[in-house]
Amino acid sequence: MKRFYALLVLALVAVAPKVMAGDDEGYHRTYAGYSEVVVDWSKAADTNKSLYPFTQSFTLGHLGSTKLFSMLPLHIEYGINAQYTFGDSTSSLLGITNNYNASMLAVNIPIHASLKLSLGEIGIIPYAGINLRGNILGTQVTELKVGNTVTTTEVRLFDDSDDKGAAGEDAWERFQAGFSYGVSLYLGRLTVGVGVVSDLMPLVDYEDDNSANITFNTLYVGFAF
Repeated sequence: MKRFYALLVLALVAVAPKVMAGDDEGYHRTYAGYSEVVVDWSKAADTNKSLYPFTQSFTLGHLGSTKLFSMLPLHIEYGINAQYTFGDSTSSLLGITNNYNASMLAVNIPIHASLKLSLGEIGIIPYAGINLRGNILGTQVTELKVGNTVTTTEVRLFDDSDDKGAAGEDAWERFQAGFSYGVSLYLGRLTVGVGVVSDLMPLVDYEDDNSANITFNTLYVGFAF
């Protein structure tokens, strides 16, 4: 399954430039986004949210479109973006303090069907489709403080090797497919919008039915051309 999604991502990356060159009636935008992150754990939710406190993310990307029919405002959107997700938490008990920090770097390929509704310089574009994500790097750092003594442990979340610091058999999944939807507002060349991306595949899949999926609720601004 992992190999299938990897090949699918590579195929889309190869095809996208050809699609982008095929239609001068489409639209393009470069954008930056901020997301509220929600990780839904099937078990031990409070404990896992403290250990892996992903709460927010920043995104930078490009999106283009191809018009499907000359008489209809129906488009296919496609693009690529880089996303950095992070968060931290702290817990204290009996003079022992635990600081947890988590971060993740990923690349997303969104593919949407969209409807471009225009009135002069104002445009509204609702969209819905799928999002493919490849997780490149991820770390979880635990800092244990007892008095003046601090011990730090770092785990590479997506490293399934036997090396020191690797998650090994508990490594998280590198590839996710999810559904996405939202709406963009065009004011001349300025664009603003909101969107949701929610995984259909688990980001974490431990034994005993302990898994987690991630959802990004995003606000973004951009420049259209």
